[in-house]
Parts: sequence; structure tokens; C-alpha cells
Amino acid sequence: MLHCDTWSGSGWYEKKPFTGIAWGSTQTRRMEIKVFNNNVEKALKVAKKKLAGEGLFRELKRRRFYEKPSVRKKAKQREAQRRRQKWLSKRKPE
Repeated sequence: MLHCDTWSGSGWYEKKPFTGIAWGSTQTRRMEIKVFNNNVEKALKVAKKKLAGEGLFRELKRRRFYEKPSVRKKAKQREAQRRRQKWLSKRKPE
């Protein structure tokens, strides 16, 4: 775990764990999955579907290896082009 020194204002340094999340952040995204009748398998299935819908697995796969900024930029442009083509194909004039 990484530690960073923060100034507390009282003249001494306090070590706080650095997690990469802003400490003062009030916006926390929470997900709640309810289990009915001890059906954990179905709850896991629902959780996995929600996580996949938010793109978590795609993001984890993308971050598995380092991606050069130029490659990341090209991929972003290709994705935008794909979305644009999809949008245009749906808007064909009749």
C-alpha cells in the first residue's frame, strides 16, 4: 500500500493510505444486490450482469497491460468512428 504525506495544519505530518480515490469525494457509486430465499447463485448472476453492463470487465481487460498513449488515442478514435457509423446507419433517410 502506498502512503503519502498530507499536511494537517497543526505542524506535524500525518501518514494516510493512498488509494487513488479522492478523500473528500462525496459521490460514491454503490451497487446493491438483494438475495431472496438464499438464492446466492441468482444474486451472483445479477451482480455479474450489472458489472458487465457498466463495462467493468472490459475496463479490467483493457488495463491488464500497459497501453502507449498513441495506441490509446488511436483506439479511442476507432471507437468514436464505430459509434458514428452505427448512428449514421440508423439515421438513413427513407
